[in-house]
Amino acid sequence: MIKCNVTINGTVSRAATVRTNSEGQTFICFGVKTTIPAKSGAGKQVEISVSMDGGESDTNPYAVGTKVEMRGTLTFRKRSDNLYLNFHADAVDFTPASDKDNIEGDIEFRGTIGKQVAQRMGVTCYDEELVTQIAKESGMSQSFIQSFSEEASATSSFLFTLNNWANNALSDQIYITQRKIIQDLAEQGPCVIVGRCADYILKDRPDCLHTFIHASPEFRADRIVRLYGESEVAPEKRLSDKDTRRANNYRHYTGREWGTAQNYHLCLDSSVIGVEKCADIILDLVKDSENT
Repeated sequence: MIKCNVTINGTVSRAATVRTNSEGQTFICFGVKTTIPAKSGAGKQVEISVSMDGGESDTNPYAVGTKVEMRGTLTFRKRSDNLYLNFHADAVDFTPASDKDNIEGDIEFRGTIGKQVAQRMGVTCYDEELVTQIAKESGMSQSFIQSFSEEASATSSFLFTLNNWANNALSDQIYITQRKIIQDLAEQGPCVIVGRCADYILKDRPDCLHTFIHASPEFRADRIVRLYGESEVAPEKRLSDKDTRRANNYRHYTGREWGTAQNYHLCLDSSVIGVEKCADIILDLVKDSENT
């Protein structure tokens, strides 16, 4: 993830609504469109999902078509071919100094726990990067890999449709490629691998630290809105569906239950400990293991 401390000039494109975080505090969400300059000079219009502290009484000024200048933190993520922009506003000015669309500020690279650990260790973190490698070796598209690599049938019934049978066969092919890549990466040297049954695939290696990060549903729902913005599907539903797919996939290929403590050396609750502290604990354990 890339984090930017920026000022954005743009136009409200989606009226403000109110949400409540895990601590019972309300915040507002709305959309803003702005234009990013392009080398050709034409520019590209983008829509940004914005969150800001506030309640119902603060939503009125954010009518569609209103010009705003916002200061705060912009994060953006690339998933497959899609780029998602999310912004947490610290301040909003409804009388901007300029009518021109603009984004300016400083960029800081900031990752998930896995990426933070890798960055501080000076090694590579394989998360979305692993999808790229699997796609390259399997000859399938990255979007296809993303769709199928964390899905597997939750039933052992013989009553498969032809379509289900074909999808499961492709998922198995992806898993075989994924397993080989993960084993090869572990042989090449120190790295961080996020998810994709890596704890099971590398379970017989004594030089691996298997870690499971979890958090309360409220914390995760609040974080998903702040990072990825609003969507038509409630964040709780998005998380529940994704967890179900992950659990089914993990059970299908490992015969174990996803998230069970005995499958890991370390389990951390990031909603209690905090993201930065989780990274600190993992790094301390890695350093201790290197010194023994």
